[in-house]
Amino acid sequence: MVQVYTLPRDPAESARLDEQHQVWKATLDYPELLHPRISLHNYIGLDISAAQYPLVYPSNTSFDVLNILEPVPAKYEGYFDVIHVRLLVLGLVGEQWHTTARILLAMLKPGGFLQWEEADFAHPIYHSGSDDDTTCSALETLTNHALAVSQPTGWLLDESTLLPGFLGLAGFVEVEERVVGSDAVPEWRERFMRIGIKAFEGILRISKFDEGARVRLVKEAEKAVDEGAWGETKFHVVIGRKKA
Repeated sequence: MVQVYTLPRDPAESARLDEQHQVWKATLDYPELLHPRISLHNYIGLDISAAQYPLVYPSNTSFDVLNILEPVPAKYEGYFDVIHVRLLVLGLVGEQWHTTARILLAMLKPGGFLQWEEADFAHPIYHSGSDDDTTCSALETLTNHALAVSQPTGWLLDESTLLPGFLGLAGFVEVEERVVGSDAVPEWRERFMRIGIKAFEGILRISKFDEGARVRLVKEAEKAVDEGAWGETKFHVVIGRKKA
């Protein structure tokens, strides 16, 4: 797994993640976040760091620290009825995707479900808010720079398209995929774009990208959104089941 977290760990980033969650939830339109085939349970939130755990949360929720690439703690072997994973695309490279799928399988009870959601950040489609294509150009330029600084780390940012195969090779059965565009809910388009700009800005900042150039790119992208430009990113939602 990437040794340095690829986005900031600060209140502003936590706020961005919360907003991103609301956009994602509205776009998928699953009433309880999980696929309708999956029943509701008590929840354990797992992350590689406890730095961004909320101070207030529901009584049926708890939190723990877990590195998904390390051996499964004994307490979590065959423990979960459902595992819900989202956006590991900036944390996994190469064979680590297969390793993660196998570890997630080991953490499930027989018959348990995995729901894994990723976004294909490598192939966004941008739309101009007017006849002037320069608005799209500003968004594309920011995206391309974020992709460029990602390549040396091994991130391809399109692994979402391969998720069904990762699950199948790991031993999951009844694998199914749903693909939905981030623009599926029109009234959320602008909000999603601004969240994405903040994410790409965070990637550039963590990668030590030239500060002046970063600020300029972000301002130009924000101006493009102000002028009505928007983009579509494909969300890939894949579920699979561990054999009973």
